[in-house]
Amino acid sequence: MTIRSCVFCVLCHVALCALCDDAARYLVVDVSGGTQAAKRTIRSSETPPNVSDDACRTGELWLRRLPGAAGLAVSVFEITQAQYEAVTGETPSRHQGKLRPVENVSWNEAMAFAAALSRQTGLSVDLPTDAEWESACRAGTKSPFYNGKAPRSHLSPELDPIARYGNNRHDGKGGGYAEHVNVGSYEPNPWGLYDTLGNVSEWTKDWAGERLPANLFKSLRGGNWYPCMEISTAFYCTASSRGMAGYVDSTTDYKSDLVGFRIVVREDGRGVK
Repeated sequence: MTIRSCVFCVLCHVALCALCDDAARYLVVDVSGGTQAAKRTIRSSETPPNVSDDACRTGELWLRRLPGAAGLAVSVFEITQAQYEAVTGETPSRHQGKLRPVENVSWNEAMAFAAALSRQTGLSVDLPTDAEWESACRAGTKSPFYNGKAPRSHLSPELDPIARYGNNRHDGKGGGYAEHVNVGSYEPNPWGLYDTLGNVSEWTKDWAGERLPANLFKSLRGGNWYPCMEISTAFYCTASSRGMAGYVDSTTDYKSDLVGFRIVVREDGRGVK
């Protein structure tokens, strides 16, 4: 057995020990040290991340183990520019900010990020399926917004506390006239996940299926920040809406400053290698 394979076995053992800690609601992956890090440590936590501490969105990557979904953990935040650079060494985003979501990344590049993090940690990292994404977003709720409310118009005060979207861009949380904001700037859902609605639309693993030609478009979820009546009104930032405008999905090489992603970790080993 080579030294390299021994190191990978150790990483896998550490990863499995962290995942098997049934008492812990969170997994925390150390992504500090950039792409040159010799290994990435993984720990468990029962308490949620402290959003006032930048570390939970830069040098650490927090994942929430989902209630009722054995063996599935979802990243608490959209992958930030700092985290993306730490894993890949790249800075592709058009609107720069280390705490902001990475964007201008294709589906292929999001999958490559998952594969790289799998190799670096021994975890089984992937993009969420369309169904997993919606379950994580809803967090046990049945309403269009995870705060139990629904849009009454394109300008919806019901959405304002929980998401950056096209019609609350002057709320003082930053991001300029027409940009996304730091992840974690709005209220989380009942499972402690931030920005599943608004900020940037998020890649999922699945093809769009029956809504569009098979194996041509990948599903995008959650809506985004864009200040356009046809793109990011409250009606397009719900738990059930798909695509950047409720009807537009994208090919695997499509890039936009409206699109980012979050990841999942699968205990059953079905992630990207």
